[in-house]
Amino acid sequence: MGGNRRHQALNIFVVWFLTGMWHGASWNFIIWGVYFGIIVTLEKYTLLKIKRFIPSVLLHCYSMLLVIIGWGIFYFDDFGKMDIRTATVLEAERVPKTDKLLKLTIDTGIDRRVIVSGIAEYYTPEDMVGRQICILANLKPRVIKGIESKGMILMARQNDGTMRFITPQETVVNGAEIG
Repeated sequence: MGGNRRHQALNIFVVWFLTGMWHGASWNFIIWGVYFGIIVTLEKYTLLKIKRFIPSVLLHCYSMLLVIIGWGIFYFDDFGKMDIRTATVLEAERVPKTDKLLKLTIDTGIDRRVIVSGIAEYYTPEDMVGRQICILANLKPRVIKGIESKGMILMARQNDGTMRFITPQETVVNGAEIG
């Protein structure tokens, strides 16, 4: 970080702020730049003086923690854009020539759509009909085995590897927003 040595902290801040602006004008990019500018400044004035006394494994953990927090700044903006809604399965059938895929026709309260999901090893089509589920509704449609899938079912993987639905505790109207 060149420039005036009397104002190194300011120079670092300006460089990282501009780095954030250069990556994108969205607020999360600017915060990312400011975040790393603050870290570099703090390290320059504190950590560099005591670094030789800190075990390398702790320094690696410290670095990974800072990077993970930095990634979180990017994903935070996208999380708010997710459209998670309730839906009810109207029809379900196995996708031919596959072991894991089910084709589900669902009512989202907004429309009827098809979602292809890899849950056939855990649930039969009969288990699915009438079930209320939560879906990610605003994904770009994707063709899976020749079937256009418009969304994704929200599920949780248990410790034993089985999958369980994320569902409302009580029946709610289709299309109810989660969040």
